[in-house]
Amino acid sequence: MHRVVLLLSMTTLLLACSISSACSPREIILSSDAADEVRHALGYVLAPTYLPKGLEFLDVHIPEIPSSTAVPYPPPPVVSLTYSSSGDELGAHVLLVMYPNTWPPYFEGPSNLQTPEDAISESTVKHRTAYVVRGMWSEEVQSALRETGEVPVDPEWDYITATSLQFALDLPGGETIGVMLAVIPNPAAWISDTELVRIAESFRFVE
Repeated sequence: MHRVVLLLSMTTLLLACSISSACSPREIILSSDAADEVRHALGYVLAPTYLPKGLEFLDVHIPEIPSSTAVPYPPPPVVSLTYSSSGDELGAHVLLVMYPNTWPPYFEGPSNLQTPEDAISESTVKHRTAYVVRGMWSEEVQSALRETGEVPVDPEWDYITATSLQFALDLPGGETIGVMLAVIPNPAAWISDTELVRIAESFRFVE
């Protein structure tokens, strides 16, 4: 009888914990200094609480927004968090996190280049439609744009170098933002789409 009561109590506790994360809150994977920088720039902190084994937080980049009287209320900067394999494998596996991005996303590249339709597929993150984009414009295209500002004839799409997952999250105040995860290099060799979704679903806000 006591065993039945104990099992029922444990089941109740597990059900309660599955509904609320208050039972065992997971910590965001971000240094305290970086979290302070993000909070200062955006007013909130967003980061994953799960990463594949071997990835560690490396760096945060927050671009400065030049002050201008022409734009009295400039949009917030896009924060970039970098997670990487470490030690001798530094940079062998890299995860980039970028937010806040426009939602729904625009699949346009530099000079209005359209992402190939066969590179885009739908997924689901937290019961919402998300988008997996396999690849990026080739180095030839990017080099030409950097050097001449013009797109080369017959620009090529590189399906191998990177994979990104774009999904939506609601800010504490109700605004919806886009978040992008990008993994490089050669993501097919070390991370699956399922794992990317698992990372995305682990994100949480800390005001």
